[in-house]
Amino acid sequence: LTFRMIVTLIIASISLISTTDAAQTVAVRGMLLCGNETLNDVEIKLFDNHRFLQPDSLLATVKSDERGRFTITGSVDDDDMKPDVRIYHRCNNKGLFGIPNLCKREAVYTIPSSYISSGTRSNNWFELGTINMDMKQANENTHCFSNPLRSILDGRK
Repeated sequence: LTFRMIVTLIIASISLISTTDAAQTVAVRGMLLCGNETLNDVEIKLFDNHRFLQPDSLLATVKSDERGRFTITGSVDDDDMKPDVRIYHRCNNKGLFGIPNLCKREAVYTIPSSYISSGTRSNNWFELGTINMDMKQANENTHCFSNPLRSILDGRK
């Protein structure tokens, strides 16, 4: 090997190492209620939050099953994951004069960093537990989709 080839190999190796980020994964599970009934077919999204002007990255989307249960996992190719779970629902979502609100309620739950696993498999589930969405959550917002009428007409909760 010539000196030039050795230098090229070293530079290529350093470039490859510096641009390869460590994957991180998070896994969350829970159960949703609306009063005394299970809250099924509710959309749950897992995001990686970013700072400043960069939009948050959607990692995964699932719906709760007929028993209100869900599991969701997601991975990123960096070492600075800041995940949260967002639950979009219409439980107890009445507007003025008891008329159903066109927008969904959005509850956001930040996942502690201690539940983030290195690699592409999670070895530490974050147990969100059983949440009654009937009550207003401390971290709740209103989320209006681009076409709220379509959300009502297609029978989503």
